[in-house]
Amino acid sequence: MRTGFSLLELVVVIALLSLSLLLVVPQFSQQMEKEQLKTAVSDVQAFILQARSLAITHHQNLWLHLISPSSSATDKYLSLDWLLRVSTAEDASKGQRLLTLSGQRYRKILVRSGFPQNRLFIDGHSGKLGNGSITLSARSTPERQIKVITSYGAGRVRYCSVGTAIYGYPAC
Repeated sequence: MRTGFSLLELVVVIALLSLSLLLVVPQFSQQMEKEQLKTAVSDVQAFILQARSLAITHHQNLWLHLISPSSSATDKYLSLDWLLRVSTAEDASKGQRLLTLSGQRYRKILVRSGFPQNRLFIDGHSGKLGNGSITLSARSTPERQIKVITSYGAGRVRYCSVGTAIYGYPAC
């Protein structure tokens, strides 16, 4: 009468478990990036709306700046260290800094500004926003982009996916 497992049986089981992990881990990583992208889109939209509310409440014109230490005029996307900052001055280095949203939480997300000079004007009396957008995408799938769009005429902030509908976002 034999008890226990043979070495061959253990090796086969370990090989099958390793193979299944190799198939599951990339899918898990992509799902994590997708969720991080959806969170970033939601947070950017909420941040812009909070800045708008702050401008209206204080009857003060404000500026939202998209800042990246490594960005230049030729960069298509900004670095990991991007941040959104709301200040009282048109120049990002001047004026009182009122709100900040750091991109440190979104390590796997690429960000591109569609605002002139990487800044957005917020009218303190009407709450109207300048026209522009911020485009976000996951590093592993940069072709799948989500835009957070501001509109002066409607004074609203909306989001949509570039091209076809993805991740539950409608196409632009």
